[in-house]
Amino acid sequence: KHAERALALNPRLAWASSAVLQLQAASKDWPAAAATLAQQVKSGLLATGEGHKKQAAMLTAQALAAEDANRAQALDFAARAHKLDPSLVPAALVAARVHIAEGAQRKAAKIIRETWALSAHPDLAEVMAHLKPGDGPDARFERVRDLLREGDGGVEGAYSLARAAVRAQRWDVAREALRNYAVAKP
Repeated sequence: KHAERALALNPRLAWASSAVLQLQAASKDWPAAAATLAQQVKSGLLATGEGHKKQAAMLTAQALAAEDANRAQALDFAARAHKLDPSLVPAALVAARVHIAEGAQRKAAKIIRETWALSAHPDLAEVMAHLKPGDGPDARFERVRDLLREGDGGVEGAYSLARAAVRAQRWDVAREALRNYAVAKP
């Protein structure tokens, strides 16, 4: 209460703003936390880029909470988070899963590719593999391989390709994908 009162009197108080934001995040009061973040950016307590990243993280938390109950709202939160920080994997995953559930595979693929280029993650490859529900392991393997053509993804990409190859029983491809990492990072 003291921090909230101090922040109401002077929005530039860093300690009060930080304390209020921590309490709002702990209680999952995302709209209030978003307003506090916006005030931090406006008052110069937080750089704009960092503010966008934190705002995206809060929107993603809201999207994850709403994904099962309200897909439209989850998509709205995830899309806004992805726009603020396209490298945020959880936001891209929620948006892609909702698009897939709604039958918009192209939109899902676009989001996954954009995020993969910025921060490769095996979960992105997994969602990309299951872009079309009901496809077999060979089709899923090909989608992962196509994703890796745009950016190899380092060890994450090798792991994703190997996992898809094993599921498709393409043992030679799985071995080759992990060959460069087997010695240094077994």
